[in-house]
Amino acid sequence: AVRESRWCWIFAFASTALYLSVFASARLYMQAGLQAFFLAAAIYGFVAWRRGPVERPVRNGHLGMHGLLAGVVLLLTAVTARILAAETHSQDPFLDALTTWASVIATALQAYKYRENWLWWIAIDLLIAWLCLRQGLPLTAALFLDGVRVEPDRLDGRSDVVRARRRLPRGRGRQRLRLRRRRQRRHRRRPRCRHPLGRRRQRL
Repeated sequence: AVRESRWCWIFAFASTALYLSVFASARLYMQAGLQAFFLAAAIYGFVAWRRGPVERPVRNGHLGMHGLLAGVVLLLTAVTARILAAETHSQDPFLDALTTWASVIATALQAYKYRENWLWWIAIDLLIAWLCLRQGLPLTAALFLDGVRVEPDRLDGRSDVVRARRRLPRGRGRQRLRLRRRRQRRHRRRPRCRHPLGRRRQRL
């Protein structure tokens, strides 16, 4: 994803298909449905990136917006958890529904580049890790806990694509960049003269 390669969507599709079967066998049906949603997103991303990734500015969401989204998540969770408890053999209907709907909202926030999406993902990953531990999936829980360790580094709002583009080139390109920076520093240090004759002498 950092290099904007379409291969990332292929690997995302494969890993998501694997976890769809894992969550379905653990009777976490909402998480399995979430993986199906991510499968569709991987297909869409693979097709859409033929035209190149869409560049969007980083946004800051206000507290009222996130409070409204949290209320929507809780409302959908209450309705879905009641249906799961009555119609299925779900092991943990409330936590399963809560993490699923919150993941959908966090995915939308991430797609529109709201900086606070990583705060959502930190809370979601902690809840899913706890859910996986309760269902006897320690390796999956460790994977989500590792995501919690990585995500705070991205709270500054700078995307991985921007960081990758800021890397110094190699070989002659790096030397040219250093010479360009030295010239810019010398130009900044050069004193400015407001008199027109002084400007001519300075240019000479």
